[in-house]
Amino acid sequence: MYTLETDKLAFSLNQRGLLESLTHVATGHDYAGNGGLWRIIYSRGLELELMASAENSVPAISQQGDSLILEYPTLTEESGATLDVRLVIGVEVIGDELRFSAEISNNAAGVEVRELHFPLITHCNISPGQRLIWSSNTGQRFENVLNFVRSAYTRYMAKDNFEIRRSCLYPGVASTNAFVLENDTEGLYFASYDTSFQFTLHLLGADQHGLNPAMVKYPYIKEGKSWKAENYVLSPYRGSWHVPAEKYKAWASSWFGNRKTNPDIESMNGWQRIIMRHQYGEQHYRYDQLEEICNDGLSAGINTLFMFGWHRDGHDAGYPDYSADESQGGLPALKENVRRLHRAGGKLIVYFNGQLIDMNTPFYREIGKRISVKKADGNEHMEVYAFGGNGTALREFGNKTFVTACPTCPEWLDELKKCVDTAIELEADGVFFDQLGWISRPCYDPSHGHPIPLMNPLKAKSEMLGEIDKYIKERCPSMSLGIEWISDVTARHVDYVHNITGGTDVANDWQGKGEPPRYTSFMQWFSYIFPSVRLSDREIRDDNDIERRVNHALIYGLRSDVEIFRCRKTIATTPHYRQYLKEANRLRDEYRDVILNGEFRDNDYFQSDSNEIIASCFTQGDKLVVMATQSHRENLTFKLKIDGFKLTQTDGLNTWDASTTDGNTYDIELGRHGLVLLLLDKE
Repeated sequence: MYTLETDKLAFSLNQRGLLESLTHVATGHDYAGNGGLWRIIYSRGLELELMASAENSVPAISQQGDSLILEYPTLTEESGATLDVRLVIGVEVIGDELRFSAEISNNAAGVEVRELHFPLITHCNISPGQRLIWSSNTGQRFENVLNFVRSAYTRYMAKDNFEIRRSCLYPGVASTNAFVLENDTEGLYFASYDTSFQFTLHLLGADQHGLNPAMVKYPYIKEGKSWKAENYVLSPYRGSWHVPAEKYKAWASSWFGNRKTNPDIESMNGWQRIIMRHQYGEQHYRYDQLEEICNDGLSAGINTLFMFGWHRDGHDAGYPDYSADESQGGLPALKENVRRLHRAGGKLIVYFNGQLIDMNTPFYREIGKRISVKKADGNEHMEVYAFGGNGTALREFGNKTFVTACPTCPEWLDELKKCVDTAIELEADGVFFDQLGWISRPCYDPSHGHPIPLMNPLKAKSEMLGEIDKYIKERCPSMSLGIEWISDVTARHVDYVHNITGGTDVANDWQGKGEPPRYTSFMQWFSYIFPSVRLSDREIRDDNDIERRVNHALIYGLRSDVEIFRCRKTIATTPHYRQYLKEANRLRDEYRDVILNGEFRDNDYFQSDSNEIIASCFTQGDKLVVMATQSHRENLTFKLKIDGFKLTQTDGLNTWDASTTDGNTYDIELGRHGLVLLLLDKE
């Protein structure tokens, strides 16, 4: 037995290198399942996903102080044959963390080592009440991990007889390179502190014996090549999910930076997102209606127009040709109407796509085909967005076909800089690039000069965004920069992120059963780690369920993405939403410095005696705002305890009441959709 132990954790391997203990000392919880720590996936000839596992291979193990080295001179295939691949695993214990490294040397003729599943906790011993937090769509939380994974049965697409799987890819889908198995008192933290920002899959597998959580990287090393990854982290911890969030935050502070947000974004409550002309040709709004759109937004406390589909070919068509529509007077008419919008008190953000290239364009034929992402077979990666109008054919069969630009190609950076130039010429207040936080596919084109395959395209996107940010600051420093889809590696270079979700989807019949909404979204994970990143809500597209969803945006410090009827109308066509958003924006305007531009702190500064509310707090200097809301009951009373601060103001929406007798404990009453806001100063 080989053991690493501190006063925080105990980690033990048997003589075969199988995990026999992964225990948090204080809680006594042992996550080990007596299985292997790794799998390697390799190809040979037509067989693309062969496997070697820790259970079938025996290492030489050496221990020196608080570290272990596991050396496998060769591996054993599932058939029992020897695979001439050398694997060296390092393990070091530091406090309550285990740090792992892995080095692979491929000496096998005709073999490519494609994947490393590591660290893997085979048959991880989680308690029945432990949940999964991972960072897809800013963050998600799932109550029953095994049920969640086993419900992903693929029928015949994958080897479900071996393992049913759920996964989330970082970066580009997952917003942080970490996930957690947790409850209110303890958990197990998985992370990869890897500033190469290579693709890392957060993998949850389940077989008949239990859960197999792991991280997966993609070395793709051919014969004679080596690959190494360091700073994997496993940490059994005591406390709430804030403990691992603080761990990730501490690491990210070494590279994330401290970018100052553009003043326009700090003063903004949100935007109206309008598609002027759609992909299928329908003109929703003309250039001469920009002032009208602006005024509709101002009536709800929204001063910014987020303008999609403004060019001749319409939204998601013609990229990257953004020629103004000559039938409306072209660029001069658009510029004049932007000036009218400004005179009416509005701001303008102009849309461009950050990676799509329409295949039916001169740019594609002359440049795009050369700089597009290529798959392993040499063909281009293609995407189709099947937007439709009144008919059915476009929705069923699609209209436009795109390739995606490889972010390492300097020609594409030059093209995006031209987009910035266009926005500056329009006198826009902001420039936005769609999909630049979203995944790019691995590229196999050797003419691009990157490794084959390119397995860290988001690092290239991040570097490209850094150049765009620098270019904007040189040419028009007052202009803001935004992107779609949240990923920490790209978010560090922008003023805001247009979120992919509003986070208000629920997994239960909260209205029918009168129980608290059970949200699958857990965006507080990302916001707690990166409180300076400004996010939007999304998906309020009609006049239904308005109070709950707008209150949710307030509680989590989100700006409003007003996208009525999927960006086809203004908020004037949803009168209830317009009126309620106006009331909500009164709170944003009055407490902006704290609830929009302060630091999200979840529940750090208060305690509640109710599990039926949604509550959060924000800080800005010595100021603290605590907010709470509920939507499932006609009336709900509860207490909030807030130490170290004195109350200066109360406010709220709908039916609410707040009182205190001792200055630390507050008696709160909320009606249905009630929201209470307490503003406090540090004592």
